[in-house]
Amino acid sequence: MNKDYSKKFQYSLPVNEKITVPCVFLVNSVSMSFMETVIDIIKNYKLGILIGENTAGCNGDTPHFKLPFASFSMTFAKFLNRDGSQHHGIGIKPDIYVENKDTNTDAQLEAAKKYLDVLASHTSK
Repeated sequence: MNKDYSKKFQYSLPVNEKITVPCVFLVNSVSMSFMETVIDIIKNYKLGILIGENTAGCNGDTPHFKLPFASFSMTFAKFLNRDGSQHHGIGIKPDIYVENKDTNTDAQLEAAKKYLDVLASHTSK
């Protein structure tokens, strides 16, 4: 990637700045498709901690078939996570598994806050 390439394809060169604070990402079965691509990048490059439940496990294009007697959508591409593990039907596993069982509290958000508090207390010593 250089200036000539970026001019040809009309994009800006990446800024050489890095996030220096801990990051937490909440994930669950609603995290699907392109969101799973981003989450897989976050996990692979260790850009933060994933807290929650497995993602949906349904990345990729879904063609729609219209037949005289039925109509349906399906995926037929084999997707793997960056670490080579199965993606379809399993998704991306969080680093810290937390289910949201109680509708009165957000257990995943509370777990993220607790994780960051513990991390802050260790780094301040």
